[in-house]
Amino acid sequence: MKNNLGFTLVELIVVVTILAILGTIGFVSYSSYLTGVRDANRTSSLEAISSGLSLYTTSAKSLPIPDQVVKIYSGSTADENNLLAYQGQAGVTVIETIDYSKAWEDPTDNEPFRYLIDRARKYHQMVAYAEDSDTSLAYNLLFPQANALDLALRYPIFYGEKLGIFIETASTQQPLDAALAGASQLTVATLVSTYNVHFDENTEATTLTATAYGNTLAVWGLVSSCAVLNAKKNLTSTGTYLTSSGWTTEESQCGEDSV
Repeated sequence: MKNNLGFTLVELIVVVTILAILGTIGFVSYSSYLTGVRDANRTSSLEAISSGLSLYTTSAKSLPIPDQVVKIYSGSTADENNLLAYQGQAGVTVIETIDYSKAWEDPTDNEPFRYLIDRARKYHQMVAYAEDSDTSLAYNLLFPQANALDLALRYPIFYGEKLGIFIETASTQQPLDAALAGASQLTVATLVSTYNVHFDENTEATTLTATAYGNTLAVWGLVSSCAVLNAKKNLTSTGTYLTSSGWTTEESQCGEDSV
C-alpha cells in the first residue's frame, strides 16, 4: 500500500492562515513597541529641554525667542505695548542658546518641538505630538508611518507652565508657525476662530474671547479659581479670565474683590 506523507490542501491553508495570524500579531506588537519608544523619547526630550530653559533663565534672566516666531498681540494692531506672547519652534537657535546637546526634534517627522513664552520671556510651555493613546488614530496596519506623520491623527502633550498654546482645530492640529506659513505677527482676535488654546492634555479652550486669553496669559496661564488668580497676582480691576473647573474651561469674572 502506498503511504501519502504530504499535506492536504486544507491542511496547508490552515497552516498558512495560522502563520499569517501569528505574523500579524507580531508585527502589530513590534509596531506598538516602537510607537511607545518614540513617545517616551518625546516626553523625556520635552522635560530635558524645559529644564534647560529654566536653568538658562537663572543666569540670562530671559528666555530665548522661539525660532520661526509668531508674535501674538492683544489689540488690533501690532503695538509692542499689546504684545502677549511669542510662539514658534524650539529650533537650532534656541537649542544652541541654552547649550543643549541631546535630542530636540520629533523622532518621526524631524520637526523641532513647539515652544511658547510670555512677553516678559520668563515663563514657557512646550508641546510635542504623541502617537500612542486610547483615542489616537495614528496607528494604521498598512501605512503606520504615513499616519504618524499626520498631526490630525496624533495628540499633543505638554510641558512647562500652562500658558496656553495655540494649535489649529482638530481637523489639522497644526502648530501656529506651521499653519501661518511665514506670518510673523497676529492678534488674538484673528486667532480665536480657527485655533484652540491648549493649557495641558486635558484642558483646552475651544471658544474664547481675545480679552479672556490676553488677561489669562498676562497672569501666567489657566488657574483653578478667581481666588487662586488673586493670590497669584494682585489685580487692579475686574476683568475676564479663563479658569478651570474640573476638566472644562470657562470664562470667569475676576477682580481684586473676588473670592
